[in-house]
Amino acid sequence: MDAQDVIDMVELDDFTVKEVQTGWKIMDQKGAFLEFFESLKGVAPRSAPMLKRAHAAWEAFGKLVAGLGEASQLRSSMEFCALRHMSVALQQSDVDSFKAVLLDVCSNKLAALLTPEFQFGVSMLVDSMGRTMLRTRNKFETRLRILHTSWTALEHSEGEKVDVDSPCPPDSPDEEGEPQSDDNGPVSPSERSTGERKHRKSLASVGSVHVPRSFHDMVLFNASVMNMGENTWFEEMLRSLRALVPNCGNISRLQEECDLLCLALVHCENVELSNFKQVMLASLRSLLPSQWNMEHENAWSWFWDGVETRLTTGMPLSSVYMNHLQSFLRMDEEACSAFKMEVFETFFATCEQSQEYLKASNAKLQFIAGRILDIMTDMFRTPQSAVKDISALGLLHAGYGVREELIQPFVTAFMTAVKNACPEESWITGVRWTFEVVSRTLARTMAEGSTAVMRSITKNSAKQLEEAVASAPRGQREQMLLRVQVGTESISPVLWAIQSGALHSAEAILKDLLTIRADRARYYYGMEGLWDRHPDIVPLLCKQAPSLMEPLLDGLMWRSKQIKGGVRRVNYYISRILVEEGGLAPSMHQLVKHSDPTLLCHPCTRFVFDLLWAKMCCFAFIVTKLWFVLTLVDFVVGLQYGILMFDSAGPGRWALIGCRLFMYIFSLGQLFIKHTTQFAHAYKEGRTLRCFKCFRVPAYLFSSRQEFVEFVLAVFLFAMLTMEPFLHCLNVDDRFVTNCCEHGEFYCSLSDNYDRISTIPMLLYFILASDLVHLNIHLSSFVVICTSLWWEFVLYLGALGFVATAFASAIACLPQTGADDSVQLRDFYHWPSAFQSLLSMSLSMYSGNSFEEINTATEVPLKWWIIAFGACWHIFLTNLMIAHFCESYRGIFQDAMGHAWLTRGTLILETAMPLVSLKKWKGFVESLKLEEPCELDEGDVGPRGGVATAEGPFEHLKSPGVELDRVRRFGGLASIELPWPEEKADKEDDSEKLQKMTCQRFDEQDRMLREICIKLGIRASGLTGSSPGSIMAQSQASDRPKARFDVLEGSSSIPAEDVLEENSDATELVEDPSRHNSMQSPKSFGRLGSQPFTSDPVVD
Repeated sequence: MDAQDVIDMVELDDFTVKEVQTGWKIMDQKGAFLEFFESLKGVAPRSAPMLKRAHAAWEAFGKLVAGLGEASQLRSSMEFCALRHMSVALQQSDVDSFKAVLLDVCSNKLAALLTPEFQFGVSMLVDSMGRTMLRTRNKFETRLRILHTSWTALEHSEGEKVDVDSPCPPDSPDEEGEPQSDDNGPVSPSERSTGERKHRKSLASVGSVHVPRSFHDMVLFNASVMNMGENTWFEEMLRSLRALVPNCGNISRLQEECDLLCLALVHCENVELSNFKQVMLASLRSLLPSQWNMEHENAWSWFWDGVETRLTTGMPLSSVYMNHLQSFLRMDEEACSAFKMEVFETFFATCEQSQEYLKASNAKLQFIAGRILDIMTDMFRTPQSAVKDISALGLLHAGYGVREELIQPFVTAFMTAVKNACPEESWITGVRWTFEVVSRTLARTMAEGSTAVMRSITKNSAKQLEEAVASAPRGQREQMLLRVQVGTESISPVLWAIQSGALHSAEAILKDLLTIRADRARYYYGMEGLWDRHPDIVPLLCKQAPSLMEPLLDGLMWRSKQIKGGVRRVNYYISRILVEEGGLAPSMHQLVKHSDPTLLCHPCTRFVFDLLWAKMCCFAFIVTKLWFVLTLVDFVVGLQYGILMFDSAGPGRWALIGCRLFMYIFSLGQLFIKHTTQFAHAYKEGRTLRCFKCFRVPAYLFSSRQEFVEFVLAVFLFAMLTMEPFLHCLNVDDRFVTNCCEHGEFYCSLSDNYDRISTIPMLLYFILASDLVHLNIHLSSFVVICTSLWWEFVLYLGALGFVATAFASAIACLPQTGADDSVQLRDFYHWPSAFQSLLSMSLSMYSGNSFEEINTATEVPLKWWIIAFGACWHIFLTNLMIAHFCESYRGIFQDAMGHAWLTRGTLILETAMPLVSLKKWKGFVESLKLEEPCELDEGDVGPRGGVATAEGPFEHLKSPGVELDRVRRFGGLASIELPWPEEKADKEDDSEKLQKMTCQRFDEQDRMLREICIKLGIRASGLTGSSPGSIMAQSQASDRPKARFDVLEGSSSIPAEDVLEENSDATELVEDPSRHNSMQSPKSFGRLGSQPFTSDPVVD
């Protein structure tokens, strides 16, 4: 690849060369390249491929300036720049825009030091470089187009016809070629962007002969036919061609890929590159028979000659460099540690900006340096794996916002440390070459990964993120927000924003993806793309960014503006949050596990759970409770008096005995088997908890209220079985009677104790029956409130017990002065009776006559102690309890409905869904028709994946975050290559309003000061135009290069003297007027008429 014959050399006199080089040297370089390329993006869109590595391009132009005095160096630099960008479709207008923006930036940076010679020299250099690039492009355009279209045809799926002669847009010089589809089936967006597709066989059967249809198979087939099948290095060549051919228009990237290929071939033997050329061309002729001609032959030969030249030069050196690196790394541990620390100490000393990014301990820095040495070693052992690691590292640096210009100072610091630690001078060359390969690859991946979206995430700015995607084609906007691809490695902007804590940017990404946009042809909705890229988006947000769950759920809703029949149409796009790979999505489990009541009250979440409950789980839940309801009825009938409790020896006793047998066999038997099995598994697997630091109990008993209550119920049922009266009566009466009190006091007391114990299982049965309230969400909410306030109630019962105990103990100490039947002896004689009496008083169960007796008791202090107890409990503690309950209820009520939905979700997922058959689930999913477009308003077919429903006309007020009819519609052309039209902001934020008001105020002051200075005939330093934000400064910055060029080129209709005279009022007087006048030169012209244009710039 040679462009020497198309280089347009620039010829400048020594004075102009010195002016250009001096001006470029003294110009403030910091931030200049960013300002320049940001301005260039707007005026020259076709230069966008060059702008991905702004700092590198700025340095390349700096080398051109430095080479102005040496023709050979300048020619070499111009050739390199031209070959690096020969695939960029530039035009003369782009070169003119480049020149104008560059001169504008230089004028802003140099200010009074800008000279006409500098402008003239830079203009000539840019024009010369532009003509060279245009000629290089014209020279190689046909070959590049042929290579691109031929390779595209080879990468297409078998049997698919490709028009290889059709023009196509050139590749970006710093971008990976987009992988093509390997099959005829549909390809998802994520597959299109990364090439993550399953390998398919590419042999087509023709009769009984298998004819290769892919380039890879055809090369191997021809190699076998030509007796070259033993060349295992062909596989490395074929793998590298996937990167070499798409980047043949970028000599820098081509050299990088050739260096990597040299590292891969260093371990191979008998590498004859000419053999591969023969096989490659033969395979191309076989696969492209109808399109192949002499132009194709010349283009591929030209491409291979360039690759072969670089490989021939680099392969012998690779083995030598590998030995150099291995020899250098044989240093002992102490020397290696000192070398690692010297690298970073030198880096910190020479680059102040590094401290903004490296804030780690020495141990961490040594680990980083060791990892660098490992990657350098892996470059020779496993180059492909090392390149993947470097790509991942570059994307990580891009995510942290590390700038590309920091790489070169680090390379310099690293090589300085190598020179100090390396005992042999010859080893330095190998180490330098290896590290430069690593640094070039890292710089490229950082540049490709540092997209506008990633930079906005680094700054955590939602506004900058909106600006970053504003100009993106509407068909690619979704992928820009979901994937940044560099080679085989990729990073997700939304995932990085979440993990790095840039929640403003993450929220902006989610809102942009879940905004429904529409043109005349189609809808654009990123819900499916988001879930394709991140199937775990809901668990991810629940764990790392719960505040983003509400914007996510808001984006899954659409509400109509129209109200028909008193209801409003609502679409919930729940296909991916509900279904995954044909089953229930894990997102549902995570929503319940997250246990956020506010989140579960969201309309989208409620709709999903309501849908599952109504269509699938309600009946299944009722079925699980039917057996329990039956056993409860049996227990009530068999134990309560007045139903079957009559003559113990009558015929009705058989029904009673049958009910109790049913209870013992089926209810107790079921509980006994269940808990015995769980006990055995818990102790066998060690899932136990220490209770009272004495013994261990199974942990499952404390996992839920139901498990614990069931265990206690089983214990009491077993105790009832051991005390069952009709079983004991068999010892004295064989008639199966239910009561045999006539046979002794033992049997009577046994029956009475049996009835007393049965009250506890009766209560436990009804506690378990309270689960039935979850059939209604409002009853469930009421139970949640009662459960939440239960602990407060227990606290006040404890307070009542303490107060009653204290007062009862005090009253029991009073002298017993009354008669034997007095109230003091009857109710307050000792502590137990006094305690019982006080509890009766607190619960309003004490007799009114007893209060009269207390009032007339002979022991007067008794009355006062009772009054004190009443005041303490009824006046203070009771009112305090009421106030406490009110405040607790006020806080609980907000979340009560959410906890009710949480309980319902738990029942759905843990109780009902395991009972739903696969057939029923598939029928339910099919009935939702999630694969079909979901209609918005009448006749408007919207995106797919939604379920339509209706709600009340004012329900939308409960979730104001979701706009009515939030579809953003656009007219005009409907091409997916066009960006969305710019939307006007509805309202400015407070900071923007403040900034606008401040700028207006300063502009007004600027105008007043300018008028005063003009009247006085001076312009003081720091006034009008001195700040870059002022109106006059902006006009001067834009007019200065225009005026100078007009005068310099003689194209202006205004004489030079008039220009000088017109701008003399704006002269800045910072020194003695007489001295200033003496410095005036009659030959000076342009806006800087107050200073002469000499070789040494004068600085006031």
